[in-house]
Amino acid sequence: MSYFPNTKTSVLYLLCIYLVHIAPPVASRVHADAHSDTFQEAALLRYRLSSDSIDFTLLESFDGLPKVVMLHLKSSQEEAKPLRLSFASTDMRIPFSPIIPPYVGLHAKRISLKVWVEDPGCLAGATIVAGREDGTQEKFSFDPSPVQAYKWTTFSWPLAMSGEPASRLNCVELVLESRPRTDAFAYLADLNIQYHGQQEPYDLLTTDIPLLTTGMSTPLETNPVRSLPVRDTLALGGFDIHDPNAAKQIPILATLVKNEFPNWDFILAPVWTPPLSIHKELKKLPEGVYFQFQKARMDPGYLHAVDAMPCNGRGEVLDNFSNAVMGTHPVIQEGLRDQIDYAASLGINNFKQVDMIWPYRNGRWGYDDASVAAYRKALDGKDEGLDILPGLPGKLNRGGMIHFWDYYEYYHGFRLQPADLELKNWDEYSPVSEQTAANGGDREHLNLGLYIQLYHYQWLLQAQRFGRWAKAHNGTHGYTLNPEDLGNGGDYVFLVRLADAGLPYIEYFGGPAVLRGAYHNLPMYIHSAETAGRKFGLIMEIGQTGHGQPYLAPEINYLYAFELAAGGLRSYHNEWVADMWKAITAFPPASPQKDFLFDRWSAWMTGALGFVFAREENIRRPNTRVFNISTRPPGYYVSSWIWGLSQGPSFGPMLAQAHVPFMQWDRAGMSEILAEADIIFYAPPYGRQEDAQRLRQWLQNPGKSLMLHSNVPFSIDDGRARLLPGVENVNYTSAEQHYTDYLSERNDFDHALFPELKSVRPLENGAWSALPNAEILLGDRDRPLLSRLHLPSGSSIYYLHTSPRRMDAGQSAAVVDILARRLHLPRTITASSSPVMAHRFSAPGFEVLDIWTGLDILGFKAGYGPHLMPGREAEDFEPAQRPYPLLLPGVDVTIEVPVGEAGDYRVYAFFSGNECVVPSSPDKMLSLKISNISAEQFFFTVDTPGVREKIKMLKKQRARLFPYSPDLPRN
Repeated sequence: MSYFPNTKTSVLYLLCIYLVHIAPPVASRVHADAHSDTFQEAALLRYRLSSDSIDFTLLESFDGLPKVVMLHLKSSQEEAKPLRLSFASTDMRIPFSPIIPPYVGLHAKRISLKVWVEDPGCLAGATIVAGREDGTQEKFSFDPSPVQAYKWTTFSWPLAMSGEPASRLNCVELVLESRPRTDAFAYLADLNIQYHGQQEPYDLLTTDIPLLTTGMSTPLETNPVRSLPVRDTLALGGFDIHDPNAAKQIPILATLVKNEFPNWDFILAPVWTPPLSIHKELKKLPEGVYFQFQKARMDPGYLHAVDAMPCNGRGEVLDNFSNAVMGTHPVIQEGLRDQIDYAASLGINNFKQVDMIWPYRNGRWGYDDASVAAYRKALDGKDEGLDILPGLPGKLNRGGMIHFWDYYEYYHGFRLQPADLELKNWDEYSPVSEQTAANGGDREHLNLGLYIQLYHYQWLLQAQRFGRWAKAHNGTHGYTLNPEDLGNGGDYVFLVRLADAGLPYIEYFGGPAVLRGAYHNLPMYIHSAETAGRKFGLIMEIGQTGHGQPYLAPEINYLYAFELAAGGLRSYHNEWVADMWKAITAFPPASPQKDFLFDRWSAWMTGALGFVFAREENIRRPNTRVFNISTRPPGYYVSSWIWGLSQGPSFGPMLAQAHVPFMQWDRAGMSEILAEADIIFYAPPYGRQEDAQRLRQWLQNPGKSLMLHSNVPFSIDDGRARLLPGVENVNYTSAEQHYTDYLSERNDFDHALFPELKSVRPLENGAWSALPNAEILLGDRDRPLLSRLHLPSGSSIYYLHTSPRRMDAGQSAAVVDILARRLHLPRTITASSSPVMAHRFSAPGFEVLDIWTGLDILGFKAGYGPHLMPGREAEDFEPAQRPYPLLLPGVDVTIEVPVGEAGDYRVYAFFSGNECVVPSSPDKMLSLKISNISAEQFFFTVDTPGVREKIKMLKKQRARLFPYSPDLPRN
C-alpha cells in the first residue's frame, strides 16, 4: 500500500516537509533597516550598537532564538573598506553610556555568540576584535568548518586574562576585512561575555539600565584612599593623574604649589569618570595633594529609549543635557547615584558636579510625566524634603527638615491651596507653559509662578541627593554653580545650608564687568554661608569654556581673582589644565611670551597668587550702611545676581554708576541687615506686607532713610508670574538682560505697602504724580522727580517719581548728587575724568582701590562671545590680541578718592610699580592717575615710617608675578 493515497497529495506533503524542515527562512523578506525592527525594545539596543558600514535590523526572534541582530552585508565594487559593527559604541564612562561595564571588562574571560548564515562564505575573513583600555587587541577568527547554512552555530573564544585595570576589556567589534561577493544576510544572537565572579554572563545585547557598577562583586577599594582636605584649597581642573605623562609631573607640580602656597591644600580635579586604574594612582599622590572627581554629562541614548528625557511646555523632548543635570526621573537618579558608587569603589571620596544647572536652553523644562509626578509629591508634602542647617531668618531659623511649602513661604510669605488654582487636590496639578500663561489670566499666572518655585526646589533635592550619596562613602560632594538664574534652577542660599551638601563653587567668567555684580551682591551670599558655618568657593576658566587661549591677561587674571577672594570666596579652582603639565616640565620656558601652554599655566598661577594674597592678607570688602533690596531668581522672573545688577527696576545700576559701595540684599532675608542699615533702597519687582511692616518699624528709629520709586508701593507679591501677552518662550540671552521686561505691571492701589504713598498715581511716560505734604527735591508739583516725606521719628521716605531705568544720565546724576549730600552717601570715588569701575577694599594698615578702565571695549563685558577668542589654540596663539589686555595705550584717567583724614598719603600703584606720596586736598580727597593700562590697584594710607615696610611686602608680591606676567613693568 502506497504511503500517499494519491499523487497530488503526495507532492503537497513533500513540499510541506521541505518548507518546514529543509528550506531556509527567506531573509530577504526582512528589510535591513531601522524601520523594520520587530524587537519591541529595539531602541534600547540601537543606541548600544554602532556601525557606519553595516545595516542591521533587530528582530524579536529568528529560527528559535530571541533577540536577534540581522546584518545586511552588502557587496561593493568601491574601496574595500572593512565592515565593522561595535557592540559597545563608546568607552565614555558617563551615566547611561553604552559601554562594557568596567568591572565586567576587568574580569572578562570569554566571549561567545551564535551565528546563522545563508552562505558560510560570507564569514570569510570575519573576526571578533576584543579591545582593551591600554590599546591592545585580541582577534578571534570564525572557523568556517562547523558553520552550516541555515543553522545556528556557536562560537566561543577565551580571553587572555590579566586582571589589570589598564587591560580591561572595553570594546567588542565584529570586523569583516572584505565584503561578500554578493549581498548576504547574517544573524547574531546570544552575544555574551563570561567573567569571573559571576555565574551569569554579561549580555552584550542587554536591555537593562546601563550601570557602571554592573558586574562589581568586589570593589577594588572598600574605603577612601585619600582623606579629605582640611584647609582651604587650590584646585587645578582637568589633570588626569592616570595619564603616564601627566603623572610624572605631579611631584614637580606638588613641590611648586607647596613652596608657593604652603598654607593651602591642593586638589587635582579631572573631569569624566575615572578608569579602574585610578585607585593605584591615588595612593601615589604626594602629601598635601588631593583628588576630586568632577562629574559631567549623561548619555541621552538610553534615556530617550525609555522616555526619561524631560519635555518643555511645547511638548518637545530635550535632545541632550549637555552639562545640565535634572533628577526628577527615578531612572536618572539611579544612573547618577551609580556613577558615584562606581567612583567610590575605586577609593574616591571627593566629588563635584560640573555646571549644577537645570536645563535652560530654549526656555523652561520639566513638563514631562516624571517631573510633574515629582511636583505633585512635593506639593502634597510627601517627598523626601530638605534637611537644612539653622540660621535662616524667620520661621526656618531653627533648620531641620522642611518641605516645599516651607520653601515657598520663605520667599512669598504665604502658602497656596489647591482651590487657589481651581483644583480639587494637588494630584490634579500640571504646570502651564509660558505661552499659555502669557495668554491666560490670574489662574495661569499663579500656576506659572508656582512651577518656577517647584523646579528650583527640585534642583535643591538633587543637590541634596548628591551630597547624601557621597556621604554614604565617607565623602563630600561639591557643585560648580553657573549662575543662580531663572532658567538654571539654582538657589545658592538654600544650597549652602543643605546639611548634606559639600562646597559650592560660584563660577565667574567673561570680562571684568562681572565683578560689579560680585562686589555688590556677593556679601549677601557670603553672609548666608557664614551663618550656616559654611563657605563658598570660586571657579574660574582659563579660556572660553576653559579651552584655548586665555582671554584675560595674566595680570588681569590676578586682579580678577583677588577681588573675588576679597569678596569672601574661600577656595580657588581654575579650569582646565589641558596639556599644561608640558609647560611645568620646562619651567620657566625659554620664551614665555610665545608659549601657548605656559600662557595657560600662567593664567592658573596668577589667579592663585591674587586669590591667596587677598585671603592671607585679610583684605576684605568693607561693611556698609547702605543696602539695596531686591528679589533673587528662585520663584521669580528676575535676572541673576552673580554677574550683574540687572534685577529689573532696581536702584543698583544707578548706585553703582555713582560708585556708591552699597550691598544688595535679598528681600526674603531683609531682616538680617536692618540693625546695621541707615539707608535702604527698596525696589524688588514685588513687595510683601511683612516687608513693609519691618521697614516701618525700622523707620521708627531716628536718622533712617528709605528710598522707593514709581509703582514699588503697589506691586505686591501674590505668587503670580504675569507674562506679557504674546510671550512664547523666555530665553537666557546675556548677563545684562532683564527678565522683568517680559512681565506686565499690576498695581494694587487698595493695599499700598506704605500708606503715606497711597495717593500717588501713574501719569504718562512712566512718571508718577506728586505726594501731598512732601518736600520736592527735584522737579515741580506738576512733574516731580524726587520727593522727601519727613516722618515724626526723624527718619525719611524718599520717593523717585519714575523707575531708575527710565532716567537719563543727567537725571540719575542729579538724583544721586542730592541723595549724596542729604544722606551722606559713601562714595568709592567722587569723580573720574573717564568712566571707570571702582571697587574699594580694606586691609590691615592699608586701603585698597581697584580701578578698571576701558569699559567700552568688548573684552570688559560680561558673558561669552567671539571677542573672547573661543577655540583659539596653540597654532593661533596671539597674546597681543587679548580682548582685555593689561597695556592699553591712550588711557589717561584722573580719579578723586575720598579719605578719612587730611594729610600726606603714601600710594603704591601695584601694576605700574610706582610709589609716591600724594597730599590730600583740604576736603580730604586724593587725586590719583591711571595711564596706559586697563586696570590699576592702589594701596594707600597716611604716610608713616612703618608704611614703607608694608610696601616692601607688596613689591615682593608683585615680583612673584614676573615669571607669568610678561607685560608687567619691571621697575
